[in-house]
Amino acid sequence: MRSISFDLVRCTAGQRVTALLFFHHPMRGMGHSAARSFSQPPQAVALQNPSTVSMGPLVVAACSADVLKALSANEHSRVPPGTAVERLPALASHVLGQRSFYPLYPAAPGTCLDTSHYSQLQLPVMPNVLLMPSDLAPFAKLLPPTAWMAGGPPGLEVAGSVAGAGKGTGAAPPVSAAPVVVINPGRLARGAAGGTFAHVVVSPGDAPVLERIRVEVKRV
Repeated sequence: MRSISFDLVRCTAGQRVTALLFFHHPMRGMGHSAARSFSQPPQAVALQNPSTVSMGPLVVAACSADVLKALSANEHSRVPPGTAVERLPALASHVLGQRSFYPLYPAAPGTCLDTSHYSQLQLPVMPNVLLMPSDLAPFAKLLPPTAWMAGGPPGLEVAGSVAGAGKGTGAAPPVSAAPVVVINPGRLARGAAGGTFAHVVVSPGDAPVLERIRVEVKRV
């Protein structure tokens, strides 16, 4: 299980949202009678996997599949000498550049992925925060547009853009120029030992999300 804790801080009161990204392995259905025996926590919302959700002004995209690990095993690249490139954020840039939660085909062996619903892996808008839980080293990085726009398909809508922009006119929607915060919270538990989780705080205000967000990857 992976865990993300969001604090959406408001001027009058604070609101905490905890996102639990469960294992992506297939599970046996429990049935309605078993499901009714578990009480649902207040304000709990079940979302599909992957999902793009709006939390007030914040747009968050998440997928529980270990995309970073799959990309790491399939990418072949060489960094020129003297060039400072961080490998894990560079892997995450493929998701944004190809506007897909899983930009690999065929999928890695053992991946729980129904290719008949492959279209649902597309990113509908550019998120402010992209959650990519992985077995690789946890991190929280800022990806500027230059990291993923080169070679990426155009037409990715800006989060919070005017409804209908670029639709029905033959013109592609505008491409977001805002950086994206990419987070790998790691695993909440590693065997019998504790793992890591991400604590995200978004402060109120009219400034861009980039200037109001703080991310900490904490160890259990």
